[in-house]
Amino acid sequence: MHTPLTEPPAGAGAESLEHQKAAVTRLGHELRALVEATVRTAASPDTLHRVADGVRHVTGQLTGRRRARAEIPEVDGFPGGPRMYSPVVGVGSPLAPPVRIMPTDDGLIGHCTLGIAHEGPPGYGHGGMSAMLLDELNRPSAALSSPLTPPQATYGFPTAAGPL
Repeated sequence: MHTPLTEPPAGAGAESLEHQKAAVTRLGHELRALVEATVRTAASPDTLHRVADGVRHVTGQLTGRRRARAEIPEVDGFPGGPRMYSPVVGVGSPLAPPVRIMPTDDGLIGHCTLGIAHEGPPGYGHGGMSAMLLDELNRPSAALSSPLTPPQATYGFPTAAGPL
């Protein structure tokens, strides 16, 4: 599928773009907290219905222009930079666990915390989440590798939920 690169709207300077990235990051953080609270709660049905009504109201506030399915968000560094809404590592995505990826002399190191929202067997991270994280780590490491040295990852046991 061809995905055209989009230009920021006219007049959107670097300061405006940084302000937008900060807002996306903050909203993503709060939405991840909401997702985690949702999957941990034992609240009454009345409370859940009341919260659902509130969430519907808040969702209605996200108005204005909406991106098309394949449109690249102006806050993304696509193709080589951070993807703000990536469901795996995007700081603006409520689906993504909080993750930090840092280059080292030997490759890349990633740190994240899998919450109950990312749980597979009780107390352990879902294998699909582990696979997505490893896949995402391979994206930048593949660019750093030579054709003769493929990216390597080791996965040998269940991943406990919590800090990794």
